[in-house]
Amino acid sequence: MVLTHSATQPCIPAIHAGGDDWITRHLEEELEQTRRRLRDTEEQHRASIEEMKAGNEELQAMNEELRSAGEELVTSREELQSVNEELQTVNQELKSRVEELSHTNSDLQNLMAATDIATVFLDRDLRIKRYTPSAVALFNFIPGDLGRPLLDLTHRLDYPDIDTDARRVLETLAPAEREACAGERWYLARMQPYRTVEDRIAGVVLTFVEITERRAAAERLREGEQRFRSLVESRAQAVREMDPDALHLWRNHRRLTERESRHLDLLARQAADLIEQRLAFTEIQAAYPETESADRAKDHFLAVPSHELRTPLTPVLMALDNILHGGSATLTPFLRDALEMALRNVELEARLIDDLMDMTRIKQGKLEIARSRVDIHEILRRTLEICQPDLMAKKHRTELDNGAALHWLEGDATRLQQLFWNLIQNACKFTLPHGDILIVTRNPAPGVIKITVSDTGTGIKPKALECIFEPFIQADSQVARQFGGLGLGLAICKAIAEAHGGVLSAANAETGKGAVFTVILPVLPAG
Repeated sequence: MVLTHSATQPCIPAIHAGGDDWITRHLEEELEQTRRRLRDTEEQHRASIEEMKAGNEELQAMNEELRSAGEELVTSREELQSVNEELQTVNQELKSRVEELSHTNSDLQNLMAATDIATVFLDRDLRIKRYTPSAVALFNFIPGDLGRPLLDLTHRLDYPDIDTDARRVLETLAPAEREACAGERWYLARMQPYRTVEDRIAGVVLTFVEITERRAAAERLREGEQRFRSLVESRAQAVREMDPDALHLWRNHRRLTERESRHLDLLARQAADLIEQRLAFTEIQAAYPETESADRAKDHFLAVPSHELRTPLTPVLMALDNILHGGSATLTPFLRDALEMALRNVELEARLIDDLMDMTRIKQGKLEIARSRVDIHEILRRTLEICQPDLMAKKHRTELDNGAALHWLEGDATRLQQLFWNLIQNACKFTLPHGDILIVTRNPAPGVIKITVSDTGTGIKPKALECIFEPFIQADSQVARQFGGLGLGLAICKAIAEAHGGVLSAANAETGKGAVFTVILPVLPAG
């Protein structure tokens, strides 16, 4: 079929119109897809920006942390430098202390070289550690004998049980004494345990004091007595022998008249007194050079080295205290424990040296008393507070009964506190755990106050009561081993009490258990 122009002409626009719609829809769809992709891209971009911001903040936080860590490292380095400087100071002080101990050791070496008493130091295996020059003549020592057992050496002493006695001393810790001869000479052999500064038994000390002259004198005395008896027995007159206490010892066979008996008693008493005085004088005369030398050496030790020993301890105490309590957190537990142990031992040594220095002042009459108006009750309360840690450590029950109405006096508060601190510490030390300590004040008479410190401890041996206030005296060697100290505390207490016009006395409790120390001091009148 043939279409005419007029019939086909209207179809062309319709075709064009339909194509345009399709293109438009297609473009719109692509445009919509592009918009969606663009939105997705924007969201992804926005998320990336947020992540980058978060990452940047984390990096800033890490940077701050690193900066803070760097500052802490700088601070720690400064603290370590400070601790190192303090340790160097302590080390220098300890070096100085070692040098002083070296000088002291040199003095002891010179003393050993100068003594006439033969002395041998043995370890626990009875091997030779040291000996004085006087011992060479008895044991034929040579330098190479150090470290050798004593039994391996040939000595001049007639003492076959020397090793047995030495081992018994090690086992029982009780001193032994025996006489032994070496040729024509006689010696008094003494053995006692060798104790270290830490109170550890490290061996035995053997000393040999020559007693040849003493034995010869005793033998001459015995022979003279025999001759005298023989002579008296041959006489016609009656003769009696009396001891210094007028007790009958011996007589010959003739009966005395009453008049002869009275004369003879008088003569016997006078002769006994003269003999006793002569023997005492001889012993004193023989011991005088050694005693005088020892007394001078003791006074010199108290007067000079005490101060020299105390002086270097002060910076050591300060340095140790600063390290332990200076706020440094860099000390390891091991180092802290070691420094605390060093501090405790240095404080103990400082207290001992202070006691020695006080004893020097007392001996020289230079104990200073700074007098002021003081309250004994307040001093007792304050002293008890200071002693509280030691009392609590042993679970003691303490009671303070301040019953004195008059308790003010003119005195030195520091010295009085020292007096009562020593008495309370003594009660704490010698009382078993869970014991009782009672402190009582009363006015037994006008113008005086009596303070008693009593405990339920071991008490005081009767013999020790006679010399308990003497310097360097302790109840016995067992007390010295168990509790340590120099035996100066009570001597210082007595001197302080007397310097205040008072007295100090000691006794055992009436219950038979514990000790009672009584201080009587003058007090001021009321008002």
